[in-house]
Amino acid sequence: DSTIEGATTATLDARVSNVVRRIAPGSTITFSRTSYATFTSVGQAEDYVDTDHSGSCDHGETFEDANGNGVWDINQGRTGNGGARDAVLYTVTVSYPRIMPIGRLIGQSNTQRMITSTVLRNQPFGLQDTPATATCP
Repeated sequence: DSTIEGATTATLDARVSNVVRRIAPGSTITFSRTSYATFTSVGQAEDYVDTDHSGSCDHGETFEDANGNGVWDINQGRTGNGGARDAVLYTVTVSYPRIMPIGRLIGQSNTQRMITSTVLRNQPFGLQDTPATATCP
């Protein structure tokens, strides 16, 4: 339901929050989304042509600006839910008080933090922009 046309991020976040709060009523929940053109590009650097064989994007080498921010990035994702056909890395962070608040006695916080992620694919209800080409500094 979370990736079909007409689905909203608020709806998905509310459903996840409701389930988590049944288990951890006093929890703080945050959500983040990073969109990618394909599943295989999740967490990958932007492609570039390493003409000087230095192993890094530099000296005016051409790169594909997949996220459209004008600079070469080690992670080509765009913040947000993306567009049609995008793969979206959906991350939920939950912080909640420990059941047994003895953490401080052993040098830990009384708050437990958990992070989980999944990749969702948006439905093909529109067309995507073509990534721009740019040059490295």
